Amino acid sequence: MKKLFTAAALLISTLSFGQTTPDTITIASHKLAISPDCTVDGETKIRCEGYSLAWIYGDKQTVKGLQNALLEMGGMLTNFKKKRVDFYLFDRKCKGYTVSYENATGTTYQLSVSGVINNKPVWVLVDLNEEPVTDASLPEFIRQIIRFPETRK
Repeated sequence: MKKLFTAAALLISTLSFGQTTPDTITIASHKLAISPDCTVDGETKIRCEGYSLAWIYGDKQTVKGLQNALLEMGGMLTNFKKKRVDFYLFDRKCKGYTVSYENATGTTYQLSVSGVINNKPVWVLVDLNEEPVTDASLPEFIRQIIRFPETRK
C-alpha cells in the first residue's frame, strides 16, 4: 500500500510539472495570443497583471439573463455604480455596462458586454484595477476584444 501511494504521488507531481499554460485562447471563434505573464484559469477565464477576463457562451436568453443577474446582485455591493454603454465586441456593436464597486482592497472596475459574435451568443466580463474610460485606458490585450464606441476602428 505504501508503494502504491508513493507511486501515485510521484505520478501526480510529474504530471503537474508537465502542465503548461497555452499561449492562445479562443473567444467566439477569434483566436488570440495571450501574454506570457497571464494565467489561464479553466477554458473561459484568464488572469493577468491588473485585470482578468471571463467569457460565457449560451443561448441569447441565458447570456442576457446572466448579465442582468450579475448587475442586479451588484446592488448589494458598497458604492455600486453602473452605466449603460454600447461597446464594440470584436467590432460588432453590443450592449454593455461599465461597473464599479468598493471592496476590501479598493475599487474594482468592470466591463460587462454581451452580444452575438460569429453566431455565438457570448457574455464577456473584464475586471480591472484602473477605471476604464477610453480604449487607451484598457490593457492592450482587452483592446483586441472590446472597444469603446468613440474609438472604434
